[in-house]
Amino acid sequence: MSEASSPADFLLSKTDAELLFLAQNPDFYHADLVAAAGRELRRRGVARAAEPPAAYYQDEDEAPARNWRMPAVGIGLLALAAILYFWPTGTKNWQNKQGPVAQRELVAVQTHVFPTFDSLTATQLHQMPRTLPAAERTDTTAQRKFLLLARRFWEAENQTDYLCHEVQAARIDSTFPGQVDITLDKWKRLTSALVYDHKLQPAMTARVELMRHAAVVRRETLAAMKNQYLYGQPPLDRSLLYLNDSVMVLRQTLLGVPASQRLRPRQEQQKRIDAERARQAIQDLPQV
Repeated sequence: MSEASSPADFLLSKTDAELLFLAQNPDFYHADLVAAAGRELRRRGVARAAEPPAAYYQDEDEAPARNWRMPAVGIGLLALAAILYFWPTGTKNWQNKQGPVAQRELVAVQTHVFPTFDSLTATQLHQMPRTLPAAERTDTTAQRKFLLLARRFWEAENQTDYLCHEVQAARIDSTFPGQVDITLDKWKRLTSALVYDHKLQPAMTARVELMRHAAVVRRETLAAMKNQYLYGQPPLDRSLLYLNDSVMVLRQTLLGVPASQRLRPRQEQQKRIDAERARQAIQDLPQV
C-alpha cells in the first residue's frame, strides 16, 4: 500500500469476508484500520458478526467447587436404606389360609445304567490282528486304523448285544428307549467313519465290510424294538430275533472262530423254540 493511499481506499478492494476478519480481530491490527473496516462494512450493509461470548468460567480454578455432591449422594443412599428397612412387609407370623402345606414325597425314578464292556472290548481287539495275514500285519499304519474302527464296532456291538439279552429276559423298563438312543449314537460313530477310504489292506477291508453290514442290521433292529416298545408291543419278535442272530455269525467271523465251531442263527432260534415249548408243556401238566 502506498503512503498516499488512505485506509478507506485500501479497504475498497477487500472482500466482505476479509473486512469481517479485520473487524473481529482488533488485537492484530491498528485501531484506525479496524475502525475503517467497520465503517466499510456498514456502508456495504454487511452486519458485523458478534464476537463469541467468553466462557463463563475462564479457568478451572474459577469454577465453583462441587464437593457437595458426594455427601449429598451418601445422604440419599442412607435415606433409601432406612425407608426399605422400615417398610411394612406384613406380619411375620403369617400362616397359610388353606392350612399347613403338605410335605412333598420323594418319587422313585427308574434308572438302568449300562455295564461297562471295556475289558471285553480289549479282549476282542487283542484277538482281531491274529485273524489277519502275516503280510498285512506288517503294515502298522493300516493295522492301527483298522483297530480304531474295530474298537468303535465292538463298543456299539457289545452294548447292542446286552440290550437284546435284556429284552429277551424281560428286564427292560421305561429307560429302554433312551438306552436305544445311546446305543444308536455309538453305531453312528462307526458309520460316520466308514464313509472315508482308510487305505486298508484287503483282508482288513473285508472285515470292515462285515462291520458295516452288522451296523446296518443292528441299527434297523434297535429302531424297530424301540418303536414296538413305545406302542406297547413286544420289542423283539421272531423276525427281529432272527436278524439279531445273523450278526452272531459276523461276530464269530471277526473273532476268527473256525467255521465248524460257529453257532448258527437258525439252530439257536430252534433251540429257543424248543425250550419255550418244553417250558409251556411243563406248565400245562396237572398239578399233583
